[in-house]
Amino acid sequence: MRSAVVFATGGHAFWDEVLPRALGRSPAGLDDPIDDYSRHIGLETLAIVRRHGARGKCCHPFGGEEGEGAAGTRRATGDGRRGTELPNPKPRTPSPGRGGSSPPPDEAAAISFPRLAEAAGLGAARTVLGILIHPVYGPWVSLRGALLVDEDLEPTPAADFDPCPACEKPCLAACPVSAFHPELPWDAGACAAHLAASEECHAGCLSRMACVVGPEHRYSPAEYRHRHRLTVETLLGRAGARRLEAKL
Repeated sequence: MRSAVVFATGGHAFWDEVLPRALGRSPAGLDDPIDDYSRHIGLETLAIVRRHGARGKCCHPFGGEEGEGAAGTRRATGDGRRGTELPNPKPRTPSPGRGGSSPPPDEAAAISFPRLAEAAGLGAARTVLGILIHPVYGPWVSLRGALLVDEDLEPTPAADFDPCPACEKPCLAACPVSAFHPELPWDAGACAAHLAASEECHAGCLSRMACVVGPEHRYSPAEYRHRHRLTVETLLGRAGARRLEAKL
């Protein structure tokens, strides 16, 4: 596959307006309405690609692929001009507040979606919080998938945006366990231990909510609880496994 089309949601309008129209009801109370709708959009986009005679497949950061070889959009080319950077990382814990499980052993697991989104002009991926930050929506962006196509597409220019170096970084002070550091990876173990001991961060990541970029686009409490739920469950599972190991 030579190019990628990245799709994402930004801000609270997707939950407040788009999903209710698509579903004919409020998404509240449904198990995985965001993931289900993302798969639907991926399949519809893949169908358009096939109608034009091209080959492709769609990968999702929450797992799964559709299309050939399966084991407003923005575009990034795979020819090296924009450095799409498709490393093969170890299975990863969801980023704070972002939701989504560790990808299964398919091509989605080999894609760094934040780096791909950065190359497609959707924001900065190398941030203090380790999540994509959009120039308008800030950290309230959710990467939903990448359509990989066997065609050369003209790339969207990468955004000239790097918000963290000049920022006073209130996100660091907001974390009750200092799980973030400008020069170090996110300390998921510290988050897990705190979530097991307190419900302070169960409704959302306090550091993400302290980001100064795009605060007006923050998810509603109901939406953020839904998106943050799987992150909490995953981290609590990690904390529980560590307590069990300590007893053995």
